[in-house]
Amino acid sequence: MSPLPWTTPAQTEWLASKKETCQDARDKGRYSSWLLGVYHDFFIKWPESDVLFLEKQVSSLTEEEKKMLTTAEEKRRTRIARWFQNHNSPSRVARAAAAQLPHEVFASGKVKRAPQLREVYMDMYYDAPKKASVAARLQQDRIQYGRKLTRAETMSLTRQYVDQLFAAEPENVRTAVAVRHAKEKTLHTAPTC
Repeated sequence: MSPLPWTTPAQTEWLASKKETCQDARDKGRYSSWLLGVYHDFFIKWPESDVLFLEKQVSSLTEEEKKMLTTAEEKRRTRIARWFQNHNSPSRVARAAAAQLPHEVFASGKVKRAPQLREVYMDMYYDAPKKASVAARLQQDRIQYGRKLTRAETMSLTRQYVDQLFAAEPENVRTAVAVRHAKEKTLHTAPTC
């Protein structure tokens, strides 16, 4: 669970209104002096003594209370500085800009290539008997080589056997696969936006 915000909605709005001048101060090399001015304006608008001591006059504070006030003000200054660091960092600005792109651009999560003819065939016609046939041929290869096949060998041989199955299919099956492959290729190359 995330921590509670340290600012009120009014303070957050006020800090957000200063973001543009923050970037301008950074660009001109005046960030430190700009930040001192922000601290000053913030504490005039929202005195830390009001948060700690509820309207008690600063002049009537004890030495211990003054130390507490100084510590609280320093902590608040650190939080303000971090707020501007976090809200003006290039990576955060980039993430915010990316979040505003339409959902359709990132609908699938990542860019996928168009399926190959073999993949379309496997999707449409690669049923249990064909899988068993390929598995039996792979088992024969394991016995022939006298060892377990590597992943690359298994993949290569499986592709080879599926291609042979596809070539042995009747013409109407090959045509149906080619039509669907062309359709999927067209859908993949169609613009999303």
